[in-house]
Formats: sequence, structure tokens, C-alpha cells
Amino acid sequence: MTRIDGSYWNLSGSWRGRFNTQSGTGGFQTINDLVNRTYHLQMTYDNPNSHWVAGFGRLYLPWAQSLDTIDGGYFGRRVGPHMIAGIFAGTTPDPTSWNYSPNSRIGGGFLNFSGGSFDSFRFTSTEGLAVQTRGWQENRQFLFTENGLFYKHFLSIYHSMQADRPRVPGANGQDFTGLSRSFLTVRIQPIDRVSFDLNHNYFRDLPTFDQLLISTGLVDQLLFQGFSFGVHVDVTKNISIFNSLGRSSQTGDSATSWNQMYGVTVGKIWRTGMRGMCDSRSSTAPSATGVTAR
Repeated sequence: MTRIDGSYWNLSGSWRGRFNTQSGTGGFQTINDLVNRTYHLQMTYDNPNSHWVAGFGRLYLPWAQSLDTIDGGYFGRRVGPHMIAGIFAGTTPDPTSWNYSPNSRIGGGFLNFSGGSFDSFRFTSTEGLAVQTRGWQENRQFLFTENGLFYKHFLSIYHSMQADRPRVPGANGQDFTGLSRSFLTVRIQPIDRVSFDLNHNYFRDLPTFDQLLISTGLVDQLLFQGFSFGVHVDVTKNISIFNSLGRSSQTGDSATSWNQMYGVTVGKIWRTGMRGMCDSRSSTAPSATGVTAR
């Protein structure tokens, strides 16, 4: 809902969930319970005639969506035509988050610069500082950046990064201060029906998402570390095929592994207006006796 009651307040959200029934009195947490907590619901204020922007609910920070989902809010002010300065704070309840903890809190400040036109060249750049806690005990201080360069539909370059200083040092007092996470993607669309993308993913520490979610596919982006390459082709108006191939060198693996995915998307099934997608994924992983498929 936009422009609620003629104001500049907007309500938006999405919910992903599973319904199930179970017998017994067990109090353990199921996959359904976790998936049901991956929704977003937010109220935002965005008045083009005002210097102020704001939002609250379960949301991403709009100018730094690489940060974890937060239950909280943000408040910002436009400084000139191309800059927004603001603060944000909240808890981090989403179990698919890279740095998830049930009692984690986050807060910080940011600057965003943007400009250009969707008809030609445009850019966006966000820099910020934040503190993350476990309960009320400081866990880490970190710097985050998120940058994008775009030229029409032909080229898009996106990079997000975090560098931090963990409160607790590693084994033998080792100092882990520095780059903790980085994601880069470059996408080229030379013609309307064909696009190519190249990605690189890096994280220094093992992600702490809830491992029960691995089978759902919601945390696939956190299981892969290294380079990957993909192609997307619109065969007809309503049918597209895509694939992704990458070589992963995740922290702790004794050797690299190959990951691949192939799929097809149908934009309109007969005359129902419904869409469908099917994909197949596989990887070869190192083992004590050689290579195994999973």
C-alpha cells in the first residue's frame, strides 16, 4: 500500500512460510518454524518534498541490503540532491542471515551517495560504521560498504564488503582484524534475450545461519566461496533457461569443489497466468578417498 490516506507513508512486505501439523508435545524447533521467520513487513516514509526519510518494521536497510534483516528501523536526512545521512538499529531475527544469533542486536550510521539516470549511467554508494552485540555484550565493530555502477540494461557492477575487528581474538591470540566478507557480481546483457554474470564470494569466518535451513535452498549463497559464472537465455517470450557453474574453496575444505545448477522458468503456464520454475543442482566435494557428488 502506497500513499496511505493521502500521506507519504507506505506499507510493503512479503511472507515466505510453510504450514504443517504435528502430534505430541515436543518443544523442538522445526524447519517450518525457521522458514516462517524469514518474512519482511515495513512502514516507510518517503516524501520527495521533505528532507527526511524513515522506516520501521522487519526490513533491510534500503541503501545497504547486504546487512542482515533487522527488527527495528532507520532514520535519515537528505543532504543535497545526491546524499542521504542516517542511523539504524534493531535486532537480527532472520535465521538465514550470514551472522545470525538469536539474541543479536545491531546499530550504526551510514552515508549514501547516488546519481545519474536509468536511461544512461547511474551509481549508488553506501558507507557506514556499525556495532553488533550478543545480548548487550559487544561482539564486533565493523565497516560496511555497498556500491553499484549501472549503464542502461547493458552493464551492472555490484560490490558489498564488511571489515571488522572481532572482540574475541582467534586461537593463540591471532588478530583477525580486516576483511571479513565480500561479494562481487558483474552482469552483462549484450542483447535483450541473453545475459552473462560473473560472481565472487568470500567470507573469512564460517556463517552462523541455522543449519536446519540448508535443505531449503534459502542459504545457498552462504555455502559457496569462490568464483562462479552464469548464463540466462530467454528462448521464447515465456520460457527461459539458465545455468550457473562455479568452483568453491570454502574455509575448512581440504580441496576445491565444483558446483553447478541448471534450470528452466516458464512465465505463463497455458492460460492460467501462473509461473513455474524447475532446477537441478549438484556439486563435487573433496573426501578422504577422492571426490564425491552431493
